[in-house]
Amino acid sequence: MDVYTAINWIHERKKFSKNPNLTRVQHLLHQLGNPERDLKVIHVAGTNGKGSTVAYLSALFQELNYTVGSFTSPYIESFNERICLNGRPISDTELIALICRIQPLVKEMDEIEDLQGCTEFEITTAMMFCYFKEKGVDIALIEVGLGGMYDSTNVVCKPLVTGISSIGYDHMQLLGDTLEEIASEKMGIFKPNCPVVLGKMEECIENYCTDYALSLKCPVYRYNTEYRVDYLGRSSKKVGEKFNYKDNMRSAKRLVTPLIGHHQVENASFALQIFDIALHYEKRTLSNNDVQHALAKVNWPGRMEIYQNEPLIILDGAHNAPAMKRLVETLEDEYKDYEVHVLFSALQGKQYPEMIAELQKLPNVDITLTTFDTPKALPIEAFESYREGGLTVTDNWKKAFFDLLKGMDDSKEMVVVTGSLYFLSQVRNFLMSGIV
Repeated sequence: MDVYTAINWIHERKKFSKNPNLTRVQHLLHQLGNPERDLKVIHVAGTNGKGSTVAYLSALFQELNYTVGSFTSPYIESFNERICLNGRPISDTELIALICRIQPLVKEMDEIEDLQGCTEFEITTAMMFCYFKEKGVDIALIEVGLGGMYDSTNVVCKPLVTGISSIGYDHMQLLGDTLEEIASEKMGIFKPNCPVVLGKMEECIENYCTDYALSLKCPVYRYNTEYRVDYLGRSSKKVGEKFNYKDNMRSAKRLVTPLIGHHQVENASFALQIFDIALHYEKRTLSNNDVQHALAKVNWPGRMEIYQNEPLIILDGAHNAPAMKRLVETLEDEYKDYEVHVLFSALQGKQYPEMIAELQKLPNVDITLTTFDTPKALPIEAFESYREGGLTVTDNWKKAFFDLLKGMDDSKEMVVVTGSLYFLSQVRNFLMSGIV
């Protein structure tokens, strides 16, 4: 079996189950010896900010010389990066070995009515737990795939810490139409007596999450309550953001995150509170200087990523309305003197009218709407009505990208590619081929 055949077998499985439950993944993990029971896990849910949080946490724990496993989705460059060890994606050889081990078990399950239909994410989750157990990781940082309650990662009985980075409108067809319904799904990862960290969210939703956590006797740590942040603005190095941070275990001045946007300060502080709680239980410490050293190493492709400076090209996977709002805020704050050329695409089922409406709030903006090569991409017909409003609509994103670059003034104009992370993956791989 080669790696293409192996990954293709995973992709051929269904994305979602019509009957969400943990039965299949629990059975599969039992057949594999329940590797998840031997791991120290930090479990992170949230509408946005999960991946950045895991990136921060990975750098922080590596600063302690921990062997760190991280599980994130979706991928930007290759499938392998979903399962990482100390920031390095699983190798093709290791990936093939895991699939060769798991594939026969899935085939057996497909013969049993109550167990058939293991999904792509359930299989990938089982691979991740096996890999981390085999590698003897000191900590496993696990990002929820979707929701929380019935997400296949939610098989860990007693995580070290759980957290919700943010709660906003996304995946409503699966999670519910109200923030309370969405929050209820995400709170499914809370476990009795296990610490809960909450990122920045609306007060009513924060209270809703807090009440549920306290009913489980979970210690709760809230943004700007148990842990506090003072945003100090853009770093003098012109890349990243400055902030002060304080919790009941740490007080740090003028920390800098290399990731761009005010929301990245929120993500970094959320990660720091999770980290400090874990350190308390691990009976370890890390100095503020070492914390800054760790933060400086963080890299998270496709999230306000400056791909190129001349001309300025930014890639940002603002794949839902709340994320798009934060992107627009960042562009208004930090690139207000630029003329912005936006190339946008999205997946079916997303709130694309709300996302486009956010982009239209930018001054000096022109917007090109397009589609891309994946079955779930919004068809170009979904954008046709926007032609009347002066937006450009095209089904050829490569040509559109080059058209945007033509005649640009490098000092006053920029291209922002945004929307679906799957779209960004295709654009980024195209750019990395050396075309631009």
